[in-house]
Amino acid sequence: MAEEANNNQKNPFEIKKIFLKDVSFESPVSPEVFVQQYKPALTVDFGLDTKKVDVDEDTYCSTVRVTATCKDAEDEKKTYFVCEVKYAGVFTVRMDDINLRHALEAVAPTILFPYASERVSSMTADGGFPPVILPPVNFELLFDQKIRQEQEQLAKDAAAGSEAPAPANN
Repeated sequence: MAEEANNNQKNPFEIKKIFLKDVSFESPVSPEVFVQQYKPALTVDFGLDTKKVDVDEDTYCSTVRVTATCKDAEDEKKTYFVCEVKYAGVFTVRMDDINLRHALEAVAPTILFPYASERVSSMTADGGFPPVILPPVNFELLFDQKIRQEQEQLAKDAAAGSEAPAPANN
């Protein structure tokens, strides 16, 4: 009987699918870049997109985007490569609003980022360049910082609202 109750309880966070959503690698100055000395300047940008999936009320898709761009350190107009990877996951999340947000903005990207990172590394190596090894990203810390900033902004907005001049009585 206890086993039946456990089987009927649904996991509050389930990974349904992890998949490569989009991938792109461009090297506009190859093969010339491979026969000359160059001074690379690498920039990495990442983002997160989450949306509800119209399957049921508890299903969401989170996508981590990583873009690695390598330009010439002395001539920013010369791009050696641009590598963009979007890795996504479909998750079922049965939680209250704050925990739902944490699951989608901290837990999901923590799961997805290593997949995207590995793909960036493989693609840059396959493109003839040294592999780009991305450092880990602490999505928990980023989420906490975002929540703190939102709370500070709400406090500022509330303080500004209470400092508004009282309407004149005519």
